[in-house]
Amino acid sequence: GTYPADQRMPSEDALALELAVSRASVRSALGNLTTAGYIRRRHGDGTYPCADVFEIGIRSGKMWDVMRQIEESGRKSKLQPLEQQLRPVTEAEAAMLACSAGERILSLKRLFLADEKPVALIETILRADESCGELPNDATVISPFEAFARFCRRIPDYTAVDFTAVAADEALSQFLHVPIHSPLLKLVATLSDTEGAPLMAETEYYPGSEGFRLRAKLML
Repeated sequence: GTYPADQRMPSEDALALELAVSRASVRSALGNLTTAGYIRRRHGDGTYPCADVFEIGIRSGKMWDVMRQIEESGRKSKLQPLEQQLRPVTEAEAAMLACSAGERILSLKRLFLADEKPVALIETILRADESCGELPNDATVISPFEAFARFCRRIPDYTAVDFTAVAADEALSQFLHVPIHSPLLKLVATLSDTEGAPLMAETEYYPGSEGFRLRAKLML
C-alpha cells in the first residue's frame, strides 16, 4: 500500500538509497516481486505495482468449499452420500487414471444440496493398488484429499483441472433435478505424483443456474 497501483515506483537507485541496501539487493527483490505478480516492469518506463494479486490454487477438501459457498449464499447446505465401494475400474476410468483394465479403484459419489435442491454432483475415484490401506468407513463424508491420505501411501504432487460445458444425460438429469440436455458445467481434476502418474480423479457437475468460485493458490 505504500505505492498506489499503476503509479510508477522510484528507480532502483532511489530505492537502494531509501532502504540503505545495495542496488543488486533491490534488483533481486524487484525480480522476486515481479515473479510473484505484485509488480510489473515496463521496459524503458519503470516499475508499477499491480492492482491485484491472484490467489488461485486448489485447496484440499474443495468439496467443503462448495458447502461453505452454499452457506454464504444464505442457503442451508447438505451432503448426501450416494456411493462408496471398491470395484473394478471401467474403461473410461482406466484412461483417466492410466491404469490397467481390471485394476480396483475406490469409487465415491456425493450429491450436494442447497435448501434441499441439488446443486452439485461430485464423483471421486482413487487407485486401489498394493500400496493402499484399509477403506475408510466415512470416505463419503470426509474430503477427497483426506480420504486419499488415509487410503493411499503414495505422495501426490500436483493437480490438473479441465473445465467443459456438457448437456445433462438421463442419469445427471435425475441426480440434479434438471431437464435432459440442460447445460451443466463439468470439472475434472486429476491428482498426480511426482512422476506424473495419476492417483485420483474427481469429476464434478454443476447446473448452469448455479455459480461457484474456484479459489486456488498460484505458485510461481
